[in-house]
Amino acid sequence: MAVENQKTFSKDFALPGDLSDGMYVLGLEVLYLNSVATSTVTFDVLKSLDTIYGVAFFKQNFVLFLTFVVVVFVTLAGAYILYQTRNGGKRRG
Repeated sequence: MAVENQKTFSKDFALPGDLSDGMYVLGLEVLYLNSVATSTVTFDVLKSLDTIYGVAFFKQNFVLFLTFVVVVFVTLAGAYILYQTRNGGKRRG
């Protein structure tokens, strides 16, 4: 058996919309004259890019994040107002 050359390439495939999430195996068999070549590759199917980049986590926790930001802002604004009130609004200088 002799291997003379190797070829690698990428290919995009249209998959059915009802395909379940999960890991799949693509197998290829090439027949040429009296020779046979086989190859396999695994790939994952995900319904949304949200799953890949964690956007789903951000979307689920957006209200919690926004509430936290508002609470911090109100606390800082209240502390600033309290500081100004206790000092009579006067600056040192």
